[in-house]
Amino acid sequence: MITSLFDQLPSWLTILLCTATSIIISLAILYSIKAIFPIEYGKELSIIVKNLLTFRLQGSITLILGFAIVMSNSSIQNSRSGVFNEAFYIERLHNETAFIDKSSAKKINTALENYIRSILDKEWPTMSTGNPYTGDLTTKKYLQELSASLNLSKNINQNANINFSNLNQAFEQIALARQARLTIANQNIPEVFWALIIIFFIIVNCIGALLEFDGGHYNLLFMMTYAAITGVLIGFLLVMQHPFAGDVSVSSGPLRQVLIELQANEQ
Repeated sequence: MITSLFDQLPSWLTILLCTATSIIISLAILYSIKAIFPIEYGKELSIIVKNLLTFRLQGSITLILGFAIVMSNSSIQNSRSGVFNEAFYIERLHNETAFIDKSSAKKINTALENYIRSILDKEWPTMSTGNPYTGDLTTKKYLQELSASLNLSKNINQNANINFSNLNQAFEQIALARQARLTIANQNIPEVFWALIIIFFIIVNCIGALLEFDGGHYNLLFMMTYAAITGVLIGFLLVMQHPFAGDVSVSSGPLRQVLIELQANEQ
C-alpha cells in the first residue's frame, strides 16, 4: 500500500508533507472552481457557506480522522501488550525447564534462544516496513524445533514425576502470541476511511469555493487553516497506522531482555 512509504520517513517530515500537500490541493481546488464557475459572491452566501463548513462538513471529517487515530492508537497499545506477553511466555517456559533433566532443558533453552534471535533478526525488520507479512519460515522452523524438543523431553522423563502441562501451556501461549503479533502487524486503516477522508476533503473545498475571497483574505485564511489542520491529522494518522513501523512503533525491548536473561542463565 502506498501509505507504507511514509513509514520510512521521520514522523515530523510525514506530518509536514501532509500539511503542505493538503494546503496545495485545497488552493488548487478552490481557485480552479472559481475560474471554471465565475459567480457573484455575496457576504450572505459566505456566511451560510461558512456555517455549513464549520458545523457540518469540517466536523464530520475531523470526527472520521479522530476515530481512525483512536483505532491506530488502540492497535499500538495492543501490540505493546502482545509483545510483553510473548516475552513473558518465553520466560515462563524457560523457568519451567528447571524441573526437567538438564539435557532436555538445554535443548529447549537452545531452541528458545534460536527462536528469539530469529524473531529479532528475521521477522522484526520485515514487520517494521509496514508491508503485508505472514511470518518468516526460519522462525516457524525454530518454533517447530521447540515443539520437538518438548516432545522429546516428555519421552525421556515419562517415568519421572513431572507435570508437563505447564510446559505445554507455555508453548501454546508462545505460538498464539506470535500469530497475534503477525496478525496485528498486517492490520491497516480500512480503505473505506481513506475514501471518506478524501471525499469529504474534496466536498469541503468545493463548497468552500463559494466563499468570497475578494476584498480581504479572512475566508481564504479560514480555508487554509482548515486544510492545514486536516493535513496534520492525516500525517499523524499515517505515522500511527502501522504498530511496528515508523518512529511511533512497538519496541522489541521485552524480547531482547528475555534473550539476554536466557544467555546469562546458560553461562
